Amino acid sequence: MQSSPVSPNAIRFGLFEADLSAGELRKRGRKIPLQDQPFRVLALLLLRPGELVSREEFQRALWPGDTFVEFDEGLNKAIQKLRQALDDSSDNPRFIETLPRKGYRFIAPVERTDGEASAAKAQPVPVDGSAVSSPAVGPVKHRSTEFLAWVLFGVVSVALVVLSVTYFRQQPADVQPVRFLVARPDGVALGTFAEPVISPDGRQFVFSARNNADGKTHLWIRSLDSTAMRLLAGTEEASFPFWSPDSRNIAFFSQGKLKRMNVSGGPAQVLGDSPEFLATGAWNRDGSILFVARGPSLARVNADGGEVQPVRTLDQSRHETEQGWPQFLPDGRHFLYYSSSSDAGKSGIFVGSLDSKETRLVVPTLSNVSYSPAGFLVYGRQNTLVAQAFDLKSLRVTGPAFPIAEPVASAPFLPGLNFSVSQNGVLVYCGAGSDTVQLNWYDRDGKRSRSIGESGQYGAIVLSPDEGRLALERLDPSQATNLWILDLASGIFSRQTFHQFSDVDPRWSPNGRELVFAWDPKSIHDLYRKVVGGGEEELLFESGEPKYPKYWLKDGKSILIINQNGRTLYQLPLTGERKPVVLTKSGFTRDNFLLSPDERWVAYNSNESGRWEVYAAAFPTFTEKRQVSSAGGCQPMWRKDGKELFYLTLDGKLMAAEVKSGTALQTGTPQMLFQSPARVSAINTEYCVTADGKRFLFRDPVGVNATPFTVVVNWTAALKR
Repeated sequence: MQSSPVSPNAIRFGLFEADLSAGELRKRGRKIPLQDQPFRVLALLLLRPGELVSREEFQRALWPGDTFVEFDEGLNKAIQKLRQALDDSSDNPRFIETLPRKGYRFIAPVERTDGEASAAKAQPVPVDGSAVSSPAVGPVKHRSTEFLAWVLFGVVSVALVVLSVTYFRQQPADVQPVRFLVARPDGVALGTFAEPVISPDGRQFVFSARNNADGKTHLWIRSLDSTAMRLLAGTEEASFPFWSPDSRNIAFFSQGKLKRMNVSGGPAQVLGDSPEFLATGAWNRDGSILFVARGPSLARVNADGGEVQPVRTLDQSRHETEQGWPQFLPDGRHFLYYSSSSDAGKSGIFVGSLDSKETRLVVPTLSNVSYSPAGFLVYGRQNTLVAQAFDLKSLRVTGPAFPIAEPVASAPFLPGLNFSVSQNGVLVYCGAGSDTVQLNWYDRDGKRSRSIGESGQYGAIVLSPDEGRLALERLDPSQATNLWILDLASGIFSRQTFHQFSDVDPRWSPNGRELVFAWDPKSIHDLYRKVVGGGEEELLFESGEPKYPKYWLKDGKSILIINQNGRTLYQLPLTGERKPVVLTKSGFTRDNFLLSPDERWVAYNSNESGRWEVYAAAFPTFTEKRQVSSAGGCQPMWRKDGKELFYLTLDGKLMAAEVKSGTALQTGTPQMLFQSPARVSAINTEYCVTADGKRFLFRDPVGVNATPFTVVVNWTAALKR
């Protein structure tokens, strides 16, 4: 009987096995859940059994760039989670010994394998959770440089240059995945659409970033054989770049146009019109480009310019609402893309053809997708990047999906993750940054005045009617989000709910005594109300689909609620039979409905133009609608006297538009107040404004610039073939 495959980078101790290639901890062959950073700590300890690994060494390798306080807290938490996974004790350790103020030491005997002879390649545990058995093997010779290359994720950029030069000149016969971090340069903040896009030859990647010196967003190039990043002139306001097959040119979208340029320099050439927001594309080896044109639907144009030809229109038979992220397959005729439908179960990754109108669902997951010549589709499931075998003949996936990286940052405003893969085994992605924020007050000039409370993982924030308290979503260690109240004078938090599942979208009653919110004990967000400071929550409304509160009307008798995608707005009475009344329906996603102080007008954001914009209309008829924002916007907020409407642009600028309200609503040209710190999301609440419109409370990201890009060379070596 053939033996089960053995990981080529496994270290065994007791009943446990650490698979360094797959980044997994197993006990008797069964995967033990362990987050990425605790596993990295374990890997460093296992590579030096019986030796002291100092705290300074941990910081240099795994927390580069962090402050001592951030590192100290991170290491302590990682050790704690690691001991929990190993059922180890600090008082009577079996595996990890603490040397106070010095570091840690792995004290158990270890057994190492390098996978030569009959051992097969690494076999990660599939995303569906099925376990992989791991047979007993004898100790064999260990090559420490291969292990160190895998686990020292914090290596400096100079080492990356040496690695990339070696990799591209000569690949060793027995390759292993090698992961490195590429830090961002000082003075540069990642743009809203900052996904790193690796060139097909794997030598360089391009991304979007804002130069803090002039406040403008450009495309930047980073070569893997250099420590420098280079700004590409002529790429102002560019987003969603993609490479030519020869890795010499890039195409991108800017101000409603599809453009191309040579990465060595020169002017950009306009190829065609595109939506002003959320357009994506792919460059075919025959010299044509497939991209999201106005419609929005997929169109084709020659890379040298010419007539734009439609390829796929929206499929009305299955209520298709959006197409995007096209990627060509090797034959140059078939392509992958994501398709969103308003019908449940009809969205996902599809395969289409330039020669036929026929399409096929490949994976029922909304995500961007890439094909690797190693024979895999790479796409996102929540914040996990996965690879799944794909048959080019049948155009179908085969076998389970395997995790290859997590957590990976989500692509803003589009389904998917910030990643790309080259044609020769290089993966680059943007790790999910810390969700930690600090609540800070700003004046109209953008000057930060003071901080409120301690930093933490906070979601939506909502100011009370008397402006003395803040209702907010707060993540607890069990990963559930509960509702808290923050007293703005004292900075003291008080917990309001104690649920195992997440509470979201709190909204104050007009008198400030109650909150209404959504809770998902059955994975369906039902609506509840609760007296602040005491009492049990009361179920207000439950239905077969999620509902979210947006506004509590001043008479206290009803609230405005939306369905999951905001396409339907209801008014829900709080007495009687509590049957919601439909106020408006739309074929587009909407959110952040907020009534003016006199409740004659409603402001909201919608993607009906192809990108998020702020609109205002008469309430409750939704007549006299007008667009308020001029170049993308979301999260509208009214001043208490109704004479000003604030909102955020998609790259975080705080804008103010003068409002005149008579028989008709008039809004002036929006004016920028300041560049906010917000990581903008059209469906979140990143800030609050005081009644006089003079102060703004923002969720400031903590340490966001410390999140680097991750480059993985030979990433496919860890996958089961």
